[in-house]
Amino acid sequence: MYADVLTTLTHGGEGVLSQNQVQMVTLLLRLAVGSIWLAAATGKARAGVAATGESVRRMTDLSAVRARRLGVAVIAAEAILGAAMVSGVMPLVVATASFLAFLALALVSGATGLRSIADGTDADCGCFGARRTPRPVTDVQRVQSTAWVVARNVGLALISLTTLL
Repeated sequence: MYADVLTTLTHGGEGVLSQNQVQMVTLLLRLAVGSIWLAAATGKARAGVAATGESVRRMTDLSAVRARRLGVAVIAAEAILGAAMVSGVMPLVVATASFLAFLALALVSGATGLRSIADGTDADCGCFGARRTPRPVTDVQRVQSTAWVVARNVGLALISLTTLL
């Protein structure tokens, strides 16, 4: 069905949208996804390496030192993906990397969320830095929070693919 929609949108300019309109939508989606990557990197950087490392440690059970190193790598990767997405450099490579990164985040967030539900702990992902909303305290809130993060990341993965139009 997704392919049918894309074919309709782009089929020789005879679809619902003209070729110029499709290019404009693609540009806006690319800028939006790139901005999300940049916001995530900025939020983590502002929260600090220690806070980002602690979020990584809770999600992965790595040692504090390794989690901090991975946290720094995540910040750098998000900043690079964001800058590359916004600039439009190597669109096929960047969109594919963005798609795969969002899918990986969905899987890790889902697994971490399920673990937090099972053991009653907090599994704040720190996706955009320090949490500004109350932590989920009930199992229902943990399920809702996990479902939202997974759905958001899957949605962003799919949007990353549409930037290839």
